[in-house]
Amino acid sequence: MSTVLGKRKNVNSSASEQSKRISVETRPYENSITFLHPDWLKGDYFHVFPLLKRLHSDISNDLSLTGTCYPELGYVLLNSKRACYVFSYQHSQTLKDPPTITFPLPEESDANAPQPNPLTAIVSSDIPDRDPGLLILMPVSGRIAYWTCIGNALAQPIVKPQGMESQLKLSNNEHCLRLYCANPFLYIVSTNYGRLLSISLRDSSGIPKICLNTVASHGGLISKCFEKLKLKNPFASHAVSIMSPPLSSPFRHLLYVTDSSGSVDIYDLKGELNHVRVDLAPMFLKVIEEAEMVPEDFQIVDSAITSQDGDSITFLCSWKRSLEHKYILYTCDFSNIANPHLMFVHSLGYTSSKKQQVKIQYASFGPCFILVSPSAVIILNTRMNYDYNTMYCFREDIIRFNSNVSGEIITSGCKQLLSGLRSPRTDPKISCLVVTNKAGVTEIQIQSDAQQLDAVESLKKKIEEAVFYGYVYENPLDFSWKTVPKLKVSEIERLIYVIGKEILTSASSHLPPVLPSLIQHLDLRLIYLNNLVRYVQEIPYDISDELLFSLRILGEKCNAARSLWTTIDLEMSTASRSLIFQRIIFKLGKETQLNQSVRNWFMRNIGSIEQLIMQAHNFCVDSAARVQELPVEVMNVILESNEIILAILSSALSYRVDTQGIYDISAGSFEKKVPWTSTPDVLTALTRQFELTKSALFQFQQGERDCGTELPSKDKDVIKNALLNMQVQLVVLTEVCFNAYAERLSWLRENEGDGILEKELEEAFAVNRKFWIQTLFDIGQGKNALRVAEKYRDYRSVVELCYQFFTKKELDKQIEGYLLKFGQEFAFILYDFYVEKGMSVELLNNDKHESNFLTEYFNYRGYNEVSWMHDMRKKNYELASHRLLQLANKKQNMIEKKEIELSLGKIFLYANPKGPAKSKDLVLIEQKLEQIHIQKMIEKTIMPVVRRLQLQGKKYQLVEATIEEITDGKPIPVLARQVMHRVIKCLIDHQVVPVTELMEYLSFSLYRKKELQVEDMTDYYFALRLLLTTRLTDEAKRFFEDTIWRRAVLNDKWSQILDTKDKNDAVIEAEVRMTALYQTLRLTTINGLFQEGLTKPTSLLSFAFDKNNYGSIAMIYSPAKFGDTQEVIKVLHRESHLLKHYLEKTTLNSWFVSMSLTCDGF
Repeated sequence: MSTVLGKRKNVNSSASEQSKRISVETRPYENSITFLHPDWLKGDYFHVFPLLKRLHSDISNDLSLTGTCYPELGYVLLNSKRACYVFSYQHSQTLKDPPTITFPLPEESDANAPQPNPLTAIVSSDIPDRDPGLLILMPVSGRIAYWTCIGNALAQPIVKPQGMESQLKLSNNEHCLRLYCANPFLYIVSTNYGRLLSISLRDSSGIPKICLNTVASHGGLISKCFEKLKLKNPFASHAVSIMSPPLSSPFRHLLYVTDSSGSVDIYDLKGELNHVRVDLAPMFLKVIEEAEMVPEDFQIVDSAITSQDGDSITFLCSWKRSLEHKYILYTCDFSNIANPHLMFVHSLGYTSSKKQQVKIQYASFGPCFILVSPSAVIILNTRMNYDYNTMYCFREDIIRFNSNVSGEIITSGCKQLLSGLRSPRTDPKISCLVVTNKAGVTEIQIQSDAQQLDAVESLKKKIEEAVFYGYVYENPLDFSWKTVPKLKVSEIERLIYVIGKEILTSASSHLPPVLPSLIQHLDLRLIYLNNLVRYVQEIPYDISDELLFSLRILGEKCNAARSLWTTIDLEMSTASRSLIFQRIIFKLGKETQLNQSVRNWFMRNIGSIEQLIMQAHNFCVDSAARVQELPVEVMNVILESNEIILAILSSALSYRVDTQGIYDISAGSFEKKVPWTSTPDVLTALTRQFELTKSALFQFQQGERDCGTELPSKDKDVIKNALLNMQVQLVVLTEVCFNAYAERLSWLRENEGDGILEKELEEAFAVNRKFWIQTLFDIGQGKNALRVAEKYRDYRSVVELCYQFFTKKELDKQIEGYLLKFGQEFAFILYDFYVEKGMSVELLNNDKHESNFLTEYFNYRGYNEVSWMHDMRKKNYELASHRLLQLANKKQNMIEKKEIELSLGKIFLYANPKGPAKSKDLVLIEQKLEQIHIQKMIEKTIMPVVRRLQLQGKKYQLVEATIEEITDGKPIPVLARQVMHRVIKCLIDHQVVPVTELMEYLSFSLYRKKELQVEDMTDYYFALRLLLTTRLTDEAKRFFEDTIWRRAVLNDKWSQILDTKDKNDAVIEAEVRMTALYQTLRLTTINGLFQEGLTKPTSLLSFAFDKNNYGSIAMIYSPAKFGDTQEVIKVLHRESHLLKHYLEKTTLNSWFVSMSLTCDGF
């Protein structure tokens, strides 16, 4: 014995020895203590928590671990190719590196050949209060080592060894596969040749001793032949499970061996060995085929005895369908061994992408099945149907492990828990231990009773578990969705929102009912709300943004409540010292006790926290009436009201900004959800609270100056500190007001259709923000005012504050910085400010800044009065000319200014490198200048008369007197008088006369003195020249052209001129040449007006007016716009009647036709 179990050797120094003996090595205790670990999962039916959060570092670094868990003994036994590890998880929970006994193992095969892990077992001690023993079987060599007590192995170098060795006789290429404990000291070994060998650790007298025997060898003579030839037996079956009934069962002498094909070998170990084989595969396959499923690769994975009497056996089968491996559970009644029948069939909801070694862990003979795969624990709760002697599945739960955190499950074990003093319905009955490489030992406690859940309840439970436990640090469980529930997205969203509401109102069963610190409870709720959002983002559904916005509101309110409670706790020390908060809460709540109202409100009612804003403001307003009576108390009420309002709204905004990454929505987006922080009531309360605070501040400052000498020193200090706090509050309140208004405007732009409310709010915001910023400046908070204006991009306030706050030198530097920082948007506001204040020089000089946007600004805003100078600087002459033309086209423009603008525009066109001929504006400019030129010629004939009348004292009726003077007092038509009145008034005021008015004035030349004609040319000629400069419609042009020619005819008395009595031809010709008609026709022909667009007249009859030839006279004839249209038509008809009279009484038309035909000879 001493030669086999000698002194232990260090694993590092002897790892390369092929014949290394089995020995033991211990690990020392470490004194570093860690905190107890939180629950991994606590549900209505099971409770998951860590027993040992990590394994020893040597175990974690080892590979290909297998092992066994012994919950009844409190030990875990793990095996690798190089060592065997034993540790107790019950006494190591607080240790960073738990103490572990390591048994180094020898290498049994060539390095290139695969080496299976050893088969090991912890053996119960037959002496009370003594450590268990250890059995190790090397699978290839068959070497066996047994210690009756682990403590003996630890003391082996000191005391006499109490271990023993033996060896199984194995054939060539035969090795051991499984080691099963049939009773406390009897172990069954199965080999790859199908043999069953027994290892008994006690002799007939109960003394520890290794006794070996053969239980079964399949194949009879054929198997022996293969053994003799040292060949592998192809007919031998490989056992996947070896089991025997409990010791209390009458069938305890039976041994059941299940192979993967579905055959069960039953051995009677009592007396003479009997053997029965039952093939269950046809019965199992028939069940699957009846369900219209086509199984592939069907095989048994595991089996277990699941009744106290030992007559019920449960089999776990695996089969492949499509790309998934499915699992099905069968329970058979073996009361009749020759003819077992099915009692229970259940297809697991658990599937895997590859076949896994799923094990049945059955701790007690009750209604609960526990199945353990490498990545999950499946819990089946069953019910018995006694009428048909069958079972059915009542509930299935899957606890998945995250392999990235925990690693794969190495081993597991179950035990039945003893009932405590609590109710049996709530006392856990079964404990399942799971050992993983990275997450240590995890315990799952399962309740005896389970409630059946429908699809909605099951999904709600799943989401809650993920929210409350899925984000615990180092939690090894996997809470991701592996299966998609058959529910509508709307129903899932409703469930998610309900969970969020329950968290906010402390109604969730997963929340602690109360904590000593309320802030800790609020922190928990906020954490769980954030977890809920994270989980929602991970689920395989297209969740609507509306749900995310709803959840964000819940988070905002929870964070606001947390911030509010912190403010009360810190600023007011306790809620009981608050002047108004406790009273507001008591008013809003329904509690009868004042001291409980605050805590209860924060536990249940923070979903309506926005009500505190209005209540605090109203309380403040009510208290303000007593300012003369209790000034200090009123000041403190205002301060506390501001603290409440600011704590709620500021924290809500900060939460919204800080959690953009969690919600994956921007802080300024709200969809259809009305932002609770900017409702109309909140905006009103904020605006009035700001005004009240400002008023109080100014009033108290004035009172302190007026009454400062009369106040006690204590009150002086109180008021001084309060005023300083109030100034700080006004700064923060300004930011809150800015944000609330901007938030409301953003929401209205997205959701309001007509824009009426948006426009009203924009107007109110524009007024209020100027008031808020100016208030900060007035109370000496100029830097803060500028900071707030910069933060919320109120560029107009930024510009105005710059001109109030900085010197000239500082201003230029500050403006340069803002242009670089904010760019074009700020620049446009700055330039608008210059325009409004008439600061044209500053506007033009802004191009001195490195970043300027004058070109873009002028292109967008126009502002041609200055922009043309900027274009001239930039040598953009064509654009400068165009801007000047636009300026000249403005109505009510002074004639001198208009002439200068047009002249400069013409100069710029000629300065353009492209040349003026390519500019379309040149024609317009020349036409406008032509109009001004003709107006100035008329002015030369009128203004001397006006000045003479002014010298004569005609001041009040100057225009009427001028008309009387130029018409020589003769009666003229009302239409002509009205036209002259408008034209002369414009000339006196030096304004531009509309071109149609000028044409009318010139066409009424027959009513004015002859000496008032322009130079040697007729007024009718100039009227036709003006007509060519207009852009009238063809209809209007034809009307004016006919009117001018008609009045040119009526200018002379043709009855006398064409009367040949006592006249020779020379006289008649001389008189005709002196007529206005002849002069107009001659000048028109000589100056090429017909070639420019005028119609050459062929008959005087065509000049007659007929209203049927035109549409609306008022639309084409400007005098009709200023008077009675019918009266105007009468005047035109009268002119046409006189024209026709001349044509009837004289040969004027014949003369004119011949003259018109020969006019080219002029």
